[in-house]
Amino acid sequence: MLNQALAYLSSDILAYTDMLVPLHRGSADILAAGPEGVLLYETIGEVHMLAAPGGAEALRLLDMLDSPVLITVHNEQAAREAARRFGLSINLTVHQAVWMQATPPTLPEQGLDIRLLDIAWAERVDALYSHDMGLDYIEARLERGELWGAFEGDALMGFMGRHAEGSMGMLEVLPPYRRRGVGRALAAFLIGETMKKGLTPFSQFALENHASRQLNTSLGMHICPEIIYWLW
Repeated sequence: MLNQALAYLSSDILAYTDMLVPLHRGSADILAAGPEGVLLYETIGEVHMLAAPGGAEALRLLDMLDSPVLITVHNEQAAREAARRFGLSINLTVHQAVWMQATPPTLPEQGLDIRLLDIAWAERVDALYSHDMGLDYIEARLERGELWGAFEGDALMGFMGRHAEGSMGMLEVLPPYRRRGVGRALAAFLIGETMKKGLTPFSQFALENHASRQLNTSLGMHICPEIIYWLW
């Protein structure tokens, strides 16, 4: 089924990079794949992922699921049906930004020191991050080497990493260092680190998050107009 899944998802890389990355890094179980769509289970983030060309096809793929806890859906009708069937809520609606160029962006000349953070940073990152992901989640990102900090000397200016399912995110710039290009530098650095792994850099941002849209656009990432629905 791998070839069928890749064929379907590669027909629109901008829309389906979130599902292609788990396949390429070997963290996806393929539950269904064919011209009717693709259904994956991403094993690190423990999330089901569904893409289908239309409502009827998506609903047939939903029939294969039994009480999913976390699911992303590339189809509004299927997202609403999944919420009804499984008692979930559509908690997040996002656009996807994808780096489509062959080389990473040039890092700005700012003298920032960007370092991989270790597990000793878990509690501080958890306290500083503006979204409540939970300490366990932060620790898991650190243990997998997926979180970097920007430093000025020994002072932490901000941090950014990769989420469990593979998207770039968790960007936080501390107040004294905002409007100095720290976020842009971290994002550009992480694009390069992701490409070193042979993966396509991508991020997802909430529809109302205009700052994230602006950052992604300024970096040169392509924004997919399609909405992805996150349910839990």
